[in-house]
Amino acid sequence: MCKKNYSSRFLNSFVVLLLCFFTESFCCNSSSQIRGSETIPQNSPKDFCWGFEEDCTPEKSFGRKPKLCTNDKLAASFWEYADFGYVYKVRKSLMGICESENDESFLKCSRNLKYCQGKNIYLDFKRLKRNREVQNRYREDLFQLGDIGGTCKLNSPLLHAQNEHKSPLQSWYAELEKFSQLDNMNDCDVTIEGKVVLMKLDYGGNMYHHFCDFFNLYASQHVNGSNFDRNVTIIMWDTVDSYYHDPFRVSWKAFTNKPVISLVDFAGKKVCLKGDVMFPLLARMVFGLYYNSYVVCFMFIICCVVSNQIATFSNHHLK
Repeated sequence: MCKKNYSSRFLNSFVVLLLCFFTESFCCNSSSQIRGSETIPQNSPKDFCWGFEEDCTPEKSFGRKPKLCTNDKLAASFWEYADFGYVYKVRKSLMGICESENDESFLKCSRNLKYCQGKNIYLDFKRLKRNREVQNRYREDLFQLGDIGGTCKLNSPLLHAQNEHKSPLQSWYAELEKFSQLDNMNDCDVTIEGKVVLMKLDYGGNMYHHFCDFFNLYASQHVNGSNFDRNVTIIMWDTVDSYYHDPFRVSWKAFTNKPVISLVDFAGKKVCLKGDVMFPLLARMVFGLYYNSYVVCFMFIICCVVSNQIATFSNHHLK
């Protein structure tokens, strides 16, 4: 058995904290003042943009340049993996999984189904039961063909080619694998109008893990057009009939003005989501943010810091 090197871990943590302290004091004394995720910093042009939009130029892009990047190549990599370039990559990879002529019903997803958005989605939860003996929070056998879908034309080969990252907190493939082309959505026990967000959550009792959920929901709002409307229904995709320990539940107020609904409330029912539906980015994706993040460093020693996306999330959450 290998011994744990606690002194090394402590030293690494101390170095990280020292760098964070240094860079924050070094970087935040600027004329820009970020008061919220939707707020334009002072001295920014009127046609300000986040940086991931197609027509956004570097001069009009929001935020500060990263610090401690030793060259432009590292700075570009940092923006791609740890800043709004991350949103740009997801938006760029969106593809039509199920489409209709007038977008009455559709499903669009990023590569490997890390993120999806749709409209008028049907879900039959006849296999979801209220059973305290079930311990799997991420069941992959909820749906068969016809149990989930929309009244749109399905590109089945494209859908099934996105299975590379099939895993509970890395992809939505397990939930959408049986997505079907339906003739209608008339047989509904429950109908939810308006915007809906379906959330698969990491461990709620740990601040680091749970804030991976909140941060990726914020990033997903940007992927979805920088829409920060709080009039949205959030459904916690948890397939066990037990209490989800959530000491940070007050954080949901940054995203919704409604109570968070548990998936098991729909056990045995046919649910029609009649408005916009979002399957957000997940907590433990491969090269995700911020769990499994790709760290951009020079010689594994000097690492780029100061992500505008992380800063705006912080301000959005605390606003």
